[in-house]
Amino acid sequence: MIFAHSPQAKGRVERARETLQDRLVKELRLNNISDIPEANIFLEKIFLDKHNEKFSIEPKSNVSLFKPIPNGLDLKWTFVISDIRQINNDFTIHWQNNIYLLLNRHISLKGKKVLIKQALDGELQFSTKDKIIRVQKITEQNLKQTKKNIKLLEKYSKEFAKNNKSKKSYLDKIYINNFKNFYSYSKK
Repeated sequence: MIFAHSPQAKGRVERARETLQDRLVKELRLNNISDIPEANIFLEKIFLDKHNEKFSIEPKSNVSLFKPIPNGLDLKWTFVISDIRQINNDFTIHWQNNIYLLLNRHISLKGKKVLIKQALDGELQFSTKDKIIRVQKITEQNLKQTKKNIKLLEKYSKEFAKNNKSKKSYLDKIYINNFKNFYSYSKK
């Protein structure tokens, strides 16, 4: 990567490209070239040598100014196509006509924004802030079945909670009553 840290450096890059594009089009027209294979041959064998001869400048120093790639920087996940989506209440993410089901489901993830990265090789990565989320691609039919299963689990968990009171709640009544009695005796 070459960093253009100033407007002057950025302009230098843009001016060179503009010069190239403008001159190349005119040269192609003057040489009666109208198809891509002929243009490629002309570009490689004639135009670039002529252009470099006219515009190239010897560098002041032969020292390379390219910066090394920092350690720990994964270029696969740096140069990506990225998009932002929101996690639905049923722990799904819809992206590019596909449905992805979260495998590590937490109530705190519902409604959160998800950054979806697609690497150049097509691999996907889903993440919220610093956490990478595991997902599974599912179909519409699988989604309906999953929703039914979630409803059944919620129903059974509510029934279980009703039938199984904790020992603490059972004993709270005794402690509160004893405390009231104790408090009323101590006043006398």
